[in-house]
Amino acid sequence: MERRSSHLAIATVRPDVAADRRTFLKLRERLTSEGSIAFLREQHMGAPFDPRALDEIREFCASAAAADAFRDRRLERKRRRLLRHCRGLIEGIDEHTDLGHGSLASVPLVWEEEAPRKLDHVVYLLHRLGDRVVRSYEDLIKDGVERLDL
Repeated sequence: MERRSSHLAIATVRPDVAADRRTFLKLRERLTSEGSIAFLREQHMGAPFDPRALDEIREFCASAAAADAFRDRRLERKRRRLLRHCRGLIEGIDEHTDLGHGSLASVPLVWEEEAPRKLDHVVYLLHRLGDRVVRSYEDLIKDGVERLDL
């Protein structure tokens, strides 16, 4: 005698997947593609910018807790990589930029004349750090959507 599976069994979601979906959606609310991520895609790091544009990234780093971990190992590795890249970017911004006129952050403008090679290096470094954040964010979002059937 052949047994047929119930349609109800197909509709139920395993608790670990449901928890990961909640974690994923919470992450996407905190760190949006239209906020700090869009800023990093568009901003030339040699130009002055409003440091509040990175508030989502700062908040993501500050609020990262064990409760935000994915149960899915692959997603958790990607979340940790994103967190590591976000922290690296914030450290780079804090170390290499100053607040200037109108509370805008920028690499020290005096480097343009006094240390042009240093200016070029720091701008390059900040772009690399920002690109790492964007790429790791996009990778986590893409994989999360696929793995969690969203």
